[in-house]
Amino acid sequence: MANCRAQINKGTECVYVDYLQMIGCREYTKMYDKVTAISAALRDLAETSNVPVVAACQLRRPGNENDRPTLFDCKESGAIENDAGLLLAVYRPKDYSGGYTGEDEILVLKHRNGTTGPVAVSFIGSRMKFEPRYREQSRIASSQSYRDHSESELHYG
Repeated sequence: MANCRAQINKGTECVYVDYLQMIGCREYTKMYDKVTAISAALRDLAETSNVPVVAACQLRRPGNENDRPTLFDCKESGAIENDAGLLLAVYRPKDYSGGYTGEDEILVLKHRNGTTGPVAVSFIGSRMKFEPRYREQSRIASSQSYRDHSESELHYG
């Protein structure tokens, strides 16, 4: 976290953590305790620095590969769910042959300052991005200011 704080002091406006469970933490031997401590530290970093923190975390494997992720699927610790201000998950269902159906969704699982639910999207593989599937959603998404959220929130996706 000291490296993050040093970068924030140099003007970094957002902190991205690719795979929360891989952050080193020598103080704990149990993964549950380690992830709980890291989640709390990231939350503290966001609150004290007024810089958003976006962290990716691993989800539990679903019983059925087409099961939608839920809040309780954050692997290793319930602290991720508790500490996050906004929790997003990607849902890409497959058809009977194992290919993707194209009915992709970004699931807003938790949102302290707003609504939750699915957002229909299309995955654009050549650009490695998701775009709103319907024109109406695109208009709504572009008119909403995501900067209205408290800068001290942790965002997990």
